[in-house]
This record gives sequence, C-alpha cells and structure tokens, in this order.
Amino acid sequence: MKKRARGPEQKEARRRRILAGAEALFRDRSFAETTMAEVATRAGLSKGAVYLYFATKEQLFLALLVDELAGWFDVVDAGLAKGGRSEAVARLFATSLAERFMMTKLLALLDGVLERNIDEETALEWKRFFGARIERTGALLEARLPVLRPGGGAKVLLQINALVIGLRQMSDPAPVMTRLADQPELAIFQIDFERELTSALTALMRGLERPSLAS
Repeated sequence: MKKRARGPEQKEARRRRILAGAEALFRDRSFAETTMAEVATRAGLSKGAVYLYFATKEQLFLALLVDELAGWFDVVDAGLAKGGRSEAVARLFATSLAERFMMTKLLALLDGVLERNIDEETALEWKRFFGARIERTGALLEARLPVLRPGGGAKVLLQINALVIGLRQMSDPAPVMTRLADQPELAIFQIDFERELTSALTALMRGLERPSLAS
C-alpha cells in the first residue's frame, strides 16, 4: 500500500511527479487520449491519490499550463529588458513560443476544454495569475515600444495569445487530415508554426509603430 504524503515537501514532490507524468503522456497524445489512470501509473501513485491533488483532469492540465507559462513569461521579461526594436521583439516572442510546444498545445485547449471543468476557486486563481503576468510583461513591452499607450502592452499580449491558439490548432491537425497532407490541393493547409508565427508577429510589431494602431 502506498503511503500518503505527510509534510509539505512530500506533498509538493508528489504534485511534481503527477505533473511530470501528465506532461510525458500528453507530449505524444491528445488531451482526450490521456487518462488520469495513466497519469497515476506514470507517477507511481494510485488514481485516488492523484485526485487528492487535482479534482479533475482539466485542473491538472491547467496547473501544467501555469508552470509552462511562468517559465515562458520569465524568459520574455528577461528578453524585453535587454532592449531591441520591434523586429527583435517579434523574434523574441516567436522563438520562445516555438520552443514551447507543450505550452502552446495547452493554450490551444484553454478556452474550449481546460476552463470548462474546474471550480470557481481554481478559475479565479488561474485568471489572477494569468492577468498579473500579462500586465507585468505588457508594461515591459510598453517600455520597449514607447508608441504603446498604458495598457496597450497587455492588449498586444492577448492578440499574440489568439495568434498562438489559432496557429497551433492549424499546425496540429486531426489524424485524418495528417493522412491527407500529401494531397497537392491541400498544400495550402500545411502550416509551419514557427515560420507563420514569426511572419504574423513581425507584421503586428511593424504595425504598432504606426501610432493609430498602437492604442
């Protein structure tokens, strides 16, 4: 029989094992294909133990997204502090996002899946975290691109979020579409995530240099 974790350190260690198990499984599977039972097995715990830490699968994967986003925001904040013009900012965002497949895959599920089966406390904690990081990084973006008005940086980050969600969904098609990818007439639907994101972000940042678009 597996012993229940007692102290805070043991509980956090188990929580990290659960998150690591979920990440390992989700990397090569869809959300629907990843089960809590498999996560528990991967973490070396019982299924019941996993539910002591995460009430639903959505709550578990939302916690994984929070971890991923925290690391990404730290990288972007450090990059913005180094300076650079709009095209350098576009490359910073595009490169850092392309390097985080797990995070962008989870973002693509956020509104339609991950926020659908969580309690109000979890939802409020999540939105407070996300909002605070958006505002913090948005302020750094405003310092880097003075044409942005106060609050404009946060709006740009939300626009980038929308781009990421759309391009990740398009670049990670359903299995039937993957099997049809070699059809010449379907070539237009083959999306390279990093290339298209870089192009879109470069256009966005250049557009922000026009004051009428930066408010």
